[in-house]
Amino acid sequence: MKRRFKMMRLPILTKDLLERASRKRTYIIRFSYGLFLFVFACTLFYGNIGVSAEAGQALGRGAQHFALLMSIQLAVLYTLVPILAAGAIAAEKQQDTLALLLVTTLTPWQIVLQKFAARTASILSFVCLSFPLLAITYTFGGVTPAELVLGMFGLIASCLQLGALAILCSAYFRTTAQALAVTYVVFLILRFISSNAFLQPPGVAGIIFATFTALICLAVAAGVLVDRAFVQSRNYLLEFFRGLDRFFEQLNVLTGGVVLVHDRGFLPGRAPIQWRETRKKSLGTFRYLFRVLVVLEFPILFCIQLMRFSTNASNLDDGGLVALLDMLWIASVALVALHAASLISEERSHQTLGVLLSTPLPSRRILAEKLSGVRRLTFVLMVPFATIFLFEKWWYSRSSWDYVVLSALTVVIYLTVIRWTALAIGLRLPNQLSAIIGAISVIGLWVGGLALAGPLMSYLNIDLPPLENTIRAMSPVDMILAVQHSATYAVTRNGALSPWETSPAATVLHFVFYATLGFGLQWWCRRSADRYLGRIPEPQAPERWELEAAALETAPRLSVNVD
Repeated sequence: MKRRFKMMRLPILTKDLLERASRKRTYIIRFSYGLFLFVFACTLFYGNIGVSAEAGQALGRGAQHFALLMSIQLAVLYTLVPILAAGAIAAEKQQDTLALLLVTTLTPWQIVLQKFAARTASILSFVCLSFPLLAITYTFGGVTPAELVLGMFGLIASCLQLGALAILCSAYFRTTAQALAVTYVVFLILRFISSNAFLQPPGVAGIIFATFTALICLAVAAGVLVDRAFVQSRNYLLEFFRGLDRFFEQLNVLTGGVVLVHDRGFLPGRAPIQWRETRKKSLGTFRYLFRVLVVLEFPILFCIQLMRFSTNASNLDDGGLVALLDMLWIASVALVALHAASLISEERSHQTLGVLLSTPLPSRRILAEKLSGVRRLTFVLMVPFATIFLFEKWWYSRSSWDYVVLSALTVVIYLTVIRWTALAIGLRLPNQLSAIIGAISVIGLWVGGLALAGPLMSYLNIDLPPLENTIRAMSPVDMILAVQHSATYAVTRNGALSPWETSPAATVLHFVFYATLGFGLQWWCRRSADRYLGRIPEPQAPERWELEAAALETAPRLSVNVD
């Protein structure tokens, strides 16, 4: 009885812990994290020397192993902690259950602390998994006991700081997605304010700073919990674009009222969902996409002009333009994946999917019209890519078009595969946050896994050239880098031949594979749309002979009497 009475004094903590313990994904995430951590550690410790190596070969490598293990664990924890903690209070708002908590005898401080303790218990279980591995690095030499203990406390302090910040954002914002995005941005700012590197554990001063900021975040969260409990959901990106509209409309008086694009066809017509996606969404409306295009195109044009009017005319270095191309790839993949993953999952989160399904439209057409905004975004993103590719061809005076053709194929095919992959994940997962995280995770694991497989095989001394060449041929990152390096080969001879010149068969198979993958994902999404949207599958259209036979059976029979 005494134990039960003590548990009842922490009802939110008890409820959250019991709910998380009953979910399968809790154990799947813990097992996956532990498996990844221990496999990485074993690969790091014995990858290129073997488990039967002599003590002298491994002696003195503990400092390097300790730094790499801490960096990898901090990178994973910085990704997982906001995901686990950002929905602590925002999920209660979305489910309209926070009001029930506020009418109880619990104070805001008690609600915030119990929510924080419930999420911290899960987070610290991930941290404790690494302590035995950190102790093993001490046996290799090069790590002092003080560094070992300080590293453990640094991990705990960083997780508590990030968890408290996620609780604050969860208490302030309406949706989990908004809380998650702001948590990442603010934490990056805090890490740059502190003197430590991003993937290095904090020292004594950093631990004190992390503890102090965690307490401040919890205090602010308790203070804003009641005021922000019933705040309405807001689209901050759309509000920002509308603010720009008002600003440019005021400036437009000076230009005589010049309007680049007039809004035509304002009524939905025969495509109501497409009209909604291209007229009422921030990343579907042309005027807002034009602003995105300006943001992406302006740095590229500025860099091009710097290269053209450089004082050193013989300098053909395009390092700045290549860096912009890399950032453009990251931004394009993120925008397309986020937008496509949110098409159906956002409707589920806002509880508007039922209204959408009540329309007399087949599921395939619903998906096609929902994707109209993503297709328009993809076309806009192709403009800065085309600017870079065509300028590179002109700048290096390439006579052949293989560089431009291969570059265009990478953009068109990869973005198409990403669009349908994200849509397929958004169809299956129940809410917007899970769909976004799932899409980014799948794309990141696929692309990053193929890119890191080759160096990992070299580190493990695995000498299998056919397998390594096959992995490199299937890697999108290697294909993009190979095509980009071929741009300078015709003039400077510093790059390499294009993939089409070195291995045309492998290049054709690469693009055929990803094009087939894109068509396969498209076919699966259209075929499974009824199932995952919760609709009864449409009956197949009968054959013509079946319709004629049915008509003959139902037709009235005439009887003729012959006297």
